[in-house]
Amino acid sequence: MTNSLLLIHNYLAVITYLLHLVGCTLFANKSATHVHVVHLEGFRDLGQSRGYAWGVVVLVHMYDQLNEASQTPTRQMGGYLTLLQVNVKVRK
Repeated sequence: MTNSLLLIHNYLAVITYLLHLVGCTLFANKSATHVHVVHLEGFRDLGQSRGYAWGVVVLVHMYDQLNEASQTPTRQMGGYLTLLQVNVKVRK
């Protein structure tokens, strides 16, 4: 492998790992195995992703999951529940 191909391979491996990490922790859903492709946009440019308001996006995701869990036929809740509990305790 040439150096440029190796750099591209490593960059893509980092993006894949970050997508998996974020998708399985902060943006977890009830499937626990699938990561939604909409999160790929956040990792298109790793230098720019530092400036995103990740906390706001995660809270919106968690409140959406809470809304879905409050529906009558739902029996489970997705999302990073520890972070939701911390958010509730801090707001008291």
